[in-house]
Amino acid sequence: MRDIIRILACGRGSSLTGSPSPPCSTRLFAIAKDVTPNIAFYAPRNTSIKQFAELAALVPSRVDVEQNFLNGKLKVLVAYFGELVDYSPALEEADEHAAGGDES
Repeated sequence: MRDIIRILACGRGSSLTGSPSPPCSTRLFAIAKDVTPNIAFYAPRNTSIKQFAELAALVPSRVDVEQNFLNGKLKVLVAYFGELVDYSPALEEADEHAAGGDES
């Protein structure tokens, strides 16, 4: 069994990263990553995907962002980090090729 932490974004404003005084969501992420890299982060629908990528660099991990809709309207984003991301061989090959590590 692996450790998993779920974080519900909190505080006012939509910024998860980059502010002089980070909102509680960023502080919770920093604490969670010290416990486990396997994090499910629930965030408001207006959260930028770039902000999730910045958080992924802290783990370090890939990030998989899921959009949850209700009655055809986007309600929440969930970002998965660590082993919660589906690591398929095709994705790893694409990453190696993009990074110039393709040895063929």
